[in-house]
Amino acid sequence: MIDTPLRSGDGTPLAARLFLPEGNPQAAVLIGAAMGVPQSYYAELARWLADQGLAVQTFDFRGIGASRPEAHRRSLRGYRAGIQDWVQDMDAALRHLQSQVRGAPLLVVGHSLGGQLPGLLPSRERIQGLVGVAAGSGFWGHQPEPQRSRARWFWGWGVPLATTLYGYFPGAKLKLIGDLPLGVIRDWKRWCNQSGYLLDDPGLREHYQGFTAPFVSLQISDDEMLSETSIQTLYQGYAGARERELITLTPAAGGRIGHLGFFRAQQATTLWPILLQQLQRLSGVTPI
Repeated sequence: MIDTPLRSGDGTPLAARLFLPEGNPQAAVLIGAAMGVPQSYYAELARWLADQGLAVQTFDFRGIGASRPEAHRRSLRGYRAGIQDWVQDMDAALRHLQSQVRGAPLLVVGHSLGGQLPGLLPSRERIQGLVGVAAGSGFWGHQPEPQRSRARWFWGWGVPLATTLYGYFPGAKLKLIGDLPLGVIRDWKRWCNQSGYLLDDPGLREHYQGFTAPFVSLQISDDEMLSETSIQTLYQGYAGARERELITLTPAAGGRIGHLGFFRAQQATTLWPILLQQLQRLSGVTPI
């Protein structure tokens, strides 16, 4: 693993890490993180994929993890960033990876939010394939219970109160999601209160039509955050993809995956080979 810092389109510095295989990589894979999740959470999967012959890059969105400025380590009050800035960050990370691993098929693994944003990227035509993991609409009305009832309170009372008091969303203090810039939580709140989620924003549904690469959605059967309707909303949003496939992953008897569990190291012998097979297929590599 090597640190490969980059700059977003507006010059904002971002932290990124590159995991390289021995020999020429079969493909270059960008991992897009879920809302508020630092890139370190995906390090074990990135190392494992590199051991299988893929080059993998992780990165932190501005204001998150190692991309959080030192001046805002204690508080994100006054830090300006919205989700459209994160779209710019992910686009810069994609182009950076392509410059680091030239000639290899360019793929994206997007966890939750990381699977939503590729449809908005200015450079989305560079992507040869996208695998979304637990990636669906965040509209609270489509979430399964008891999360739906919690979300009604969260968006109606929790977020307004917390952001008024702190000037950002203090997720670390609340043990919810993680710290988020004020602009990000406001954008996310708007999306989560729309039945079509981000696709209900003016022009975004049409923008998604420009994403034409194959899209594979790995749905988690015991996902506490996303229902079948949540998954289908985003899946249908990628209608411009020349190929789409929905695969449901179910935990072993007595086990659990959940919204975050796919990326834990204990899945290396069960779930990660399924992801590898899809990445190899999308890159045109014949699995060994």
